[in-house]
Amino acid sequence: MNIATQQKYAASTPTVFAVATGPERRACSGAFTKKAGQDAHFIQTGSGPLRLDFLAEQITQLRASGLVSIGTAGGLAPNANPGTLILPKRILLPNDRTLATDPDWHAAVYRALLPVYPVDTADLLTVNDLARLPEQKQALYARTKAVAIDMESGQLAQLAEKLGLRFLALRAVMDTVDDEIPGAAAVALNGQGKI
Repeated sequence: MNIATQQKYAASTPTVFAVATGPERRACSGAFTKKAGQDAHFIQTGSGPLRLDFLAEQITQLRASGLVSIGTAGGLAPNANPGTLILPKRILLPNDRTLATDPDWHAAVYRALLPVYPVDTADLLTVNDLARLPEQKQALYARTKAVAIDMESGQLAQLAEKLGLRFLALRAVMDTVDDEIPGAAAVALNGQGKI
């Protein structure tokens, strides 16, 4: 599909933004407004293992043209400072599989963000379990060289692939590789991403 066709298709069908938690959803949805001919839908997924069948049903009902994994991430690279935007070209999965984000969509969003925000396009690693300790994050960086880590983007990238949707991830670094995440953070959210 060429760029002109993608833009025409995207203008007539919604983009789904998948966010893990309620606070992320409120922060992200507040930054978006409906543009002429384009609609954005925000779905709160919860963190960790996602209810992919339920998400697939919602996305299919919306007749979406694309899926964006949006929210926060943990920094793995030494230069991944809080606030840095991660717009990865590739998503690394826990099973060592790699999925590419949509190259044309990625290029367009990168051009739009770069004049305003620091943007890193290196790999984003998705894991099954929260990496709380600096030594855990350092080990993951040594093994993968991924700039940041999350628990949802890999699952969402696979869902987009299954549904034939273009896919993009946009994450803001929240904690650095040297920050320890309190143990309470691991149990503070339920499966729907609510505190």
